[in-house]
Amino acid sequence: MVLIGKTGSGKSSSGNTILGRKAFKSEISPQSVTKTCQKAHGEVDGRHVVVVDTPGLFDNNLTSDQVNEELKKCISLVAPGPHVFLLVLPIGRFTKTEDTETLRLTEEVLGENYKKFTVVLFTRGDTLEYDEIFIEEYTEDGCDEACKDLIRDCGGRYHVFNNYEQKNRSQVTELIEMIDIMVEQNEVFQVLITEIF
Repeated sequence: MVLIGKTGSGKSSSGNTILGRKAFKSEISPQSVTKTCQKAHGEVDGRHVVVVDTPGLFDNNLTSDQVNEELKKCISLVAPGPHVFLLVLPIGRFTKTEDTETLRLTEEVLGENYKKFTVVLFTRGDTLEYDEIFIEEYTEDGCDEACKDLIRDCGGRYHVFNNYEQKNRSQVTELIEMIDIMVEQNEVFQVLITEIF
């Protein structure tokens, strides 16, 4: 699994939630806490899982070329290729300009087919719980058209994490089940990897 997204989106926290432990440094910061690719292993529901955390796209301290190179390095850490890209977006923070640019940069590095291997992972699920809103309601009524288009482009695959409840393993199990279905449908992943390099 490769976590991608903007600085401050919750990539590192999501990696920690998936692994059920603090494997990645995570803190509230206006700048990317993750400067280089980091890889961590763990066991989830009895299976070996590899999670790669990436620097935030639009990190003020890295040029776009540096971010592109780091993304390529991240892919090489999970050779022959990752099963999934988790595009991490905080609830209520999808901005058409920045997030569309994030997607463009990601496509530039990973190739146009990367969305076939992507799950949109919304973070800050605690805000939905507080407002008593289900994720399905949010994606129908709370997302703008650009966000809805993104979900559609990613095969309708989305999930939500409350990273404050890392002990809630059902949110991770549900994500793994979604990834399993996606992997069964996408047997041409190796082609994507060879396009990058």
